[in-house]
Amino acid sequence: MTAYNDQFFYLMEELNNSKCLFKEAKIKSYFQLLSYIHSHSCYNIKVNQEYFKQIYNDIIVVISERLQYYNNVMNECEQSKYRSPSQWLFLLNYYRIHDSLKEAEYYLKLYMNKVKDCQINRVCLIYKHFHYDHIFLKHQKLISLDQMQINMPIYDIYDIYKKL
Repeated sequence: MTAYNDQFFYLMEELNNSKCLFKEAKIKSYFQLLSYIHSHSCYNIKVNQEYFKQIYNDIIVVISERLQYYNNVMNECEQSKYRSPSQWLFLLNYYRIHDSLKEAEYYLKLYMNKVKDCQINRVCLIYKHFHYDHIFLKHQKLISLDQMQINMPIYDIYDIYKKL
């Protein structure tokens, strides 16, 4: 505290949020670059119903594994005599996780009903290799293109979701 002209001032160190803002700017730039890549490389391919059934089965397996995992964690938390704060937080939010997975299952079934007669699918170049060091903000460029593939654009979003 410093007194000056009958007023008091408190000087403190500057808060450095630049790393957080820098990451946000990189993620924003990453999505802009992805949208450019996706929109300029897309085309339709013919697919059969087995293609969508395989996607459905793969996602159902992931949802089932997650449900089983969270049920196991729930059982461990319930059996603990003394619970940690993270266990209490999990217990209070378990129903949200469970409901979200069940809702994902519901929307997956709606998706399958929509594509039951579909014979084409949109594919494009996907980056599928998110890392902050691969994004150059100054030049709006991505590096490390060695893992690019031709697939559905949702896999780029899924990749960043897994890594963040």
